[in-house]
Amino acid sequence: MKIVERSVEVLTKTSYEDMVKLVEDAGRNCYQSYNKMSEGSAEKLIRQFVKVNHGSPLEFADIAVRICGDRSLMGQITRHRLSSFCIESARYNNYASDKFDGEVSVILPADIKEDTKAFKLWYSGCAESEFYYKELISQGVKPETARSVLPMSLATHIVMKANVREWRHIFKLRLDKRAQKDIRIVMMACLKKMYDKYPVFFEDIYADYYKLDAI
Repeated sequence: MKIVERSVEVLTKTSYEDMVKLVEDAGRNCYQSYNKMSEGSAEKLIRQFVKVNHGSPLEFADIAVRICGDRSLMGQITRHRLSSFCIESARYNNYASDKFDGEVSVILPADIKEDTKAFKLWYSGCAESEFYYKELISQGVKPETARSVLPMSLATHIVMKANVREWRHIFKLRLDKRAQKDIRIVMMACLKKMYDKYPVFFEDIYADYYKLDAI
């Protein structure tokens, strides 16, 4: 068994310039104001859309990410039904095979610290789950059945796509202090990477939530 880290990678290759121009083009169709397009006009218009909550033009900008999180994160993030998902299948993947080095990968919950009794209990539980999983596989049980003993901490890779309007909605829900700390950590990483690549769409949310005390 191995413990792996949460991770986030932005997969979308569209340049910032092309993304904001697309949203500007869609938004100006509402007002037939194409004559006002100029250098820097796209960002100015997008900020106005955000200010007045005119979300429709933001739906023309899609951003895809690859996330590594645990099964509890998967259960929460897939509730955002306007998003698209491709999720690592514990039904078809055999974690006892050479492809996975014969190991189950898990993610340490954010509220459990190493060098504590809680960590030892968590680690023992996950290791025991891995043992019984591999035993079931060795008895000829299919991965789709053997997976029933795997823990919620099972590391899971998710490719997720949503438009900017939906991402903004997700961030406002999942970065709230009432959200589970584990998902807040992942969503904070998503926000940081999206802000770095496509700043105008997230600058207000970044200013509100990207603080050391946010998680």
